[in-house]
Order: sequence, then structure tokens, then C-alpha cells
Amino acid sequence: MHKKSILMLILMTIPLLIAFPYSLFPSSPLNQKLTTTLPFTYIYAFPLLFGCLYIAILFVCAIYAYKHKKNMRFIMMAIILMICLSVTSMPFQESKTTTSQKGLRIVSYNVGNHLTYKSLDKLLKGNDVVVLCEYGQYDAQNEADFTAIKTLMKQVNININNYDLFMSKIVLGTADGAIGPVTVITRKSLNYQMDDNFTYSTTFGTLHFKSKHAPEIIALHTAPPLAMLKNEWQNDLQLISEKLIKKYPDAIILGDFNATMRHSSLSTIKTHKDVLNVLPFWKRGTWHTKMPCFIRSSIDHILIPSDSKVKNVSVMDLGESDHCAIYVEYSY
Repeated sequence: MHKKSILMLILMTIPLLIAFPYSLFPSSPLNQKLTTTLPFTYIYAFPLLFGCLYIAILFVCAIYAYKHKKNMRFIMMAIILMICLSVTSMPFQESKTTTSQKGLRIVSYNVGNHLTYKSLDKLLKGNDVVVLCEYGQYDAQNEADFTAIKTLMKQVNININNYDLFMSKIVLGTADGAIGPVTVITRKSLNYQMDDNFTYSTTFGTLHFKSKHAPEIIALHTAPPLAMLKNEWQNDLQLISEKLIKKYPDAIILGDFNATMRHSSLSTIKTHKDVLNVLPFWKRGTWHTKMPCFIRSSIDHILIPSDSKVKNVSVMDLGESDHCAIYVEYSY
């Protein structure tokens, strides 16, 4: 075989080998290792994008081979295989329920400290729990300062007395206060109480809530998979999959995970399901909003117990953050 042919064969095979464990064996140790290894972490965050790029390159190679009367068999096989792997990298779409059972309406949104009264009005209207990652501040006495969000609520005539406001503590060290905390708004009638004895925390903040009238909730924000924060990011994902999921099997766990559900040990979670899977795979992306929706990465999540029934779910681009908001109504 000619050296150029061998080189092309190798170059075509490597992406297939990279895609194989992510698509077919997401919970395998190999996939957990690859998805936490830079730069593969970023490639796996956008499986459709890189799958489409690879297929486009193969089509160019196929046209070249056809014009020069080369053997196209392996190229066509690689195209078909990559299409299959790209499709299987997206969890199959789940069905909604038409049950009349009581439903809880939840929104999770990384606002990136950019929130207007118009967006807050959309986020709160008719909803029971709103989780805002990267929003809020503390005063000079290190007390949570809700002045800004209360001002926004007044601008849209929202009765503040109908809601309870909570804010995660600023995690010192890596974050060092540079990233806004997690702010949570709950409808007062649900009587959610923050668990002050909750000892777990992801890098950018975690809150745990209990209520006698609704499911318990864990709202969180993990570190991103940047080189300087890679260890923190991996620890955060392990905290979710190995401790929070197991200790709180009936809790709703939501927020900005900075990872797809096939990154690291998140792929081993069996007791919960991601509400995004109710949507077609081309509508599940939440980041980055400057990208077309069908190739965005699904790094924000609302995980609910596997036996829960989803009544409605949507992804909303509010135009202020690089993240989309996730809305879900589900029965419990």
C-alpha cells in the first residue's frame, strides 16, 4: 500500500476510534478517561459539530478519490460509520406524559451576571423554582445582598412577598469570589427551606432545599474544564455522580454542570434522567448561544428521578447570556 494511502487510512481511523467509546460505551472507563483529557474534553462537548466536520472532510476525500479513480470503499464505510456514531452519541428521545398529576415548574439558567427585568419576568412567570447560576453578590459584612434582584422584581410588578430568595456562599480559593454565586428563587407556598447543615459544595456554589410539599432540590454550578481548573471540574463531576446522586436519590439536581451527561462519571448515573432528553437531539443544546441551536453543547441540566414524568420542557435563548435557560414541568 502506498505511503499516502496508509497515512490517509490512519487519519480517517483516529476520529472513529475517538468517537467509538463516547457513542457506544459512555459509562466505560475508557470513555471516562478520554472525556476528561484535554483537548478531547472539548471535542466530546460538541459531538454533532465534530462529527459533521469529519463527514464533510470525508466527502471531499471521496470526491478526490472518484476523480482520480481511487478506491472509495473505505471512505464510504467511514462516512456511514461516523454518521451512525454521531447519531448514537445523542440519547434517544423520551416521551412526554399527559398525566393530570400535580406538576412542579422549574427553570435553570446561567445568567453570567447579566439579568434584566424582562428576562426575570419570563423566568418567574408561572414557575415555582428558578435557579440562577452566576448571579448575586455579598455586602461588606459577607451577607447575601438581594437588592438587585428585588429591584428587578419590582420593575415587573412581581410581589416579592410571594417568593423566598436564597444565595450560595462564595467559595474561596479557586473561585475567590470572581464568579457570581448561585441564586435560587422559590414560590413561598412551597415552603422550601435551605439545608444549613449541607456540607457538599461544587467549586462555584451548591444549595440544598427541603420541603414537605415538593421534592428536595440541589442547585449547583461546577468549575469549567479549563486547564487551570481541570482538577476542580473533575472533582465536581465526581461529587455529583458518586455522592449527591447516591445520597439524595429522590432529589432534583440542576444547574450548570459544564459537561454533557457523557463526560466523566456523569455517564454512570442511572437513578436520574436529564429532562433535555424529552426534546429532539437538535434542540437540546444550551451553550454557546452564538452557535446554531443544533450544534450547541448540552452542559446545563435538570436531573430528575428516573420514574418521574415530564409534562413539558423547553430550551430558551433569552439573548443576554451565552447559556440558554431550561424550563421543565414534571409530575411527582
